[in-house]
Amino acid sequence: MASPLSSWFGSRALREVCCGRAGPIPKMLESLRLIDFKSFVDETIPFSPVTFLVGANAAGKSNVLDALRFLRGTHYELRLAEVLDGEEGRAPDAWKGIRGGSREAARYGTDGFAIHSRWREDFRVDGEQDDVLVGWHRIRCEVKPVVRLL
Repeated sequence: MASPLSSWFGSRALREVCCGRAGPIPKMLESLRLIDFKSFVDETIPFSPVTFLVGANAAGKSNVLDALRFLRGTHYELRLAEVLDGEEGRAPDAWKGIRGGSREAARYGTDGFAIHSRWREDFRVDGEQDDVLVGWHRIRCEVKPVVRLL
């Protein structure tokens, strides 16, 4: 499985910027919007450097973690079906998928889901904060049942 950072650090110029005196501070997730994902109809979850997920049983805490795991899985060289259901072959280091897989990813009664994430990256030059980049990452998936003929 390729590292999600391998392509980012691929160029010499970026390595010099990142490893020298000037460079980015690690990216931070600012918010996550879940639309028809598992138990969420349309909810935006804000994040800070320290975030606690607190709630009653069946409030959706594990579903938020599943959304984060889904986002992480999209950075690997996997098909979306493998991100949801896990890699075939099940080697010890294989991607395991998310809880419930593709059967339970979309909210009951819907045929798809969307996950929008907002990321912030601060750049420092000579130890001082210089620029701020804010980026969006949007994914829309349709989940349809597969009919297998024997």
